[in-house]
Amino acid sequence: ATSIAPIKADVVLKRFRKQDNNKSEAWLSALLPEDWRQMERLIRAVVKDTSAETSQKLSQTLHQLQV
Repeated sequence: ATSIAPIKADVVLKRFRKQDNNKSEAWLSALLPEDWRQMERLIRAVVKDTSAETSQKLSQTLHQLQV
């Protein structure tokens, strides 16, 4: 039987942690709450039939991306 018992557990755990090398770039690409509100208003203005199933799916998808 083999076992892994390193003196420093961080050596093993480091391999399983996500490394985000582009933290600043990820923040810059995030949309602000004002952007999401503007997108929702734009969809409401463009979609002719807001009760249609496809337009509701679009609105729900947009909402899911927001949260």
